[in-house]
Amino acid sequence: QNHLYQQLQRIDPSAGEGFFYDITSTYMEGSQCVIAKLGYSRDHRPDLQQIVIALMVTPQGSPFYWKVLEGNTQDITTLPSLVNELKSRFGLTKCHLVFDRGMVSSDHLDLLEEQGFTYLSAMDQDEMACHPLFHQFVPEPASKDDYEQMLALHEFQPTDENQFFFTREGQVGERRFVFSFDVSRFFEDIASRDKRIAQALAWVEQKNASLSAAQKSRNRETIEREVKQILNKRKLKSLLNVTITPIELQVLKKDGKTRTVHSFQLSAEIDKAKEADIRRLDGMTCFITNEATMSQAQVIQKYREKNKIEEAFREMKSQLALRPIHLTRPKRVKAHVSVCVLAYLLMNTMKMMLRKLGSSSSPEEVLNQSGSCQLNQVGFQSSSHRSITMTELTEQQQQWIKLLECEKYLKPKALNQLIKSLQNMLYLSTENSAIRSFNFPP
Repeated sequence: QNHLYQQLQRIDPSAGEGFFYDITSTYMEGSQCVIAKLGYSRDHRPDLQQIVIALMVTPQGSPFYWKVLEGNTQDITTLPSLVNELKSRFGLTKCHLVFDRGMVSSDHLDLLEEQGFTYLSAMDQDEMACHPLFHQFVPEPASKDDYEQMLALHEFQPTDENQFFFTREGQVGERRFVFSFDVSRFFEDIASRDKRIAQALAWVEQKNASLSAAQKSRNRETIEREVKQILNKRKLKSLLNVTITPIELQVLKKDGKTRTVHSFQLSAEIDKAKEADIRRLDGMTCFITNEATMSQAQVIQKYREKNKIEEAFREMKSQLALRPIHLTRPKRVKAHVSVCVLAYLLMNTMKMMLRKLGSSSSPEEVLNQSGSCQLNQVGFQSSSHRSITMTELTEQQQQWIKLLECEKYLKPKALNQLIKSLQNMLYLSTENSAIRSFNFPP
């Protein structure tokens, strides 16, 4: 990792000015690995044990720092050790760190400030709702009809030409709090909540129809559990109050007599006070930073660029087969992760080179087109002698090699070294075969 960082600095001197940091999880097959634990699953597989991976990339998206952690590691616990490693291992005395809101805490921000680092993150909605500046800047909720007046009244200023984003900033000590109002997300939040409320009310109506036609007495605890599940599923636990009222039904028996069945009826009511608090959060985000030179628009844009690390996780889990992991020994698990990170580093490097050259091709397309170029080993099963040749390059493959500055690897000396290093592997893998082909790494 130290070597990678030095090389990235050589290629791009600005690499040490800022980093994006985040963690993810990936699930394991089996339960024999000692670092695999049950935890919060980003893969939506809470039933499987997992590992946690911490990753840091440069502004260009190049990874150089990663760590494999136990599967129950929480996001917020990883930042202090990262800060120590940045100083002790990489010799960084100043840098700008962009990280996810799940890692924000007052202690962590204090630590970064003490170490002389600048940072950029965001507050989660619960934390933002309790902040004094939020109560000052957004004292009442907006509606679809009056949000523009509300923004103007409370001194929010547009940060883009189309007036889709509005910001207002406050400061506490060295920390800047940039409150952003996203018009598109404002309408999405309202529509999402209205839909979830409608779904919950429809469920209450259907449940009442079922309860009023009950032929046997119903259990209150069961009803309470079902109500709790639907409110949690629709994320309405604090907004919708559901009252359970016992009722008695007279059910006709086969002999013509009646018997009493104990059932329930549900009534749902929106908590108006909670609704007002929730509506104040519609479309709102609060960014927090101690970087004094960035404009409000730059703060928002820089935080959006955090998707570079999310893209890295996505590519490693899909294209580069990070998951699922079938290994059991911790060292092998860590090696598997390291191979995937290094593979992504190569893919990202190819992407940067192709972009610099003005090519619209993706690394995946280049690799697919280069896949027919192979080293071929030919021989007889009865003989240990093997002859190795390389498939003749197509014109397109020759162009890729030139564009990606790989021509030196096709010189006879380099090819001989490659063939020599592969001899043992090729021999072991072809003991029972006469002819084998291996993809030549572009």
